[in-house]
Amino acid sequence: MTGWLGGLTIRTGPGPPTADYLCTHCWYHQRLTGHDRIRYGARDLPLTHRATCPALHPKGTTP
Repeated sequence: MTGWLGGLTIRTGPGPPTADYLCTHCWYHQRLTGHDRIRYGARDLPLTHRATCPALHPKGTTP
């Protein structure tokens, strides 16, 4: 990838499908491969990470 703005990027093509999630607040990155992991990860990962992101919820604050 030449430029990545963050969020969820899903790639299909030869080989297994791959999804990358990047949080631009704390630079958390996770790669998912396979149909089932992408199906559930694309639905849950952005929401669950946003609830626990250390950049959005500094220590001492409640989400």
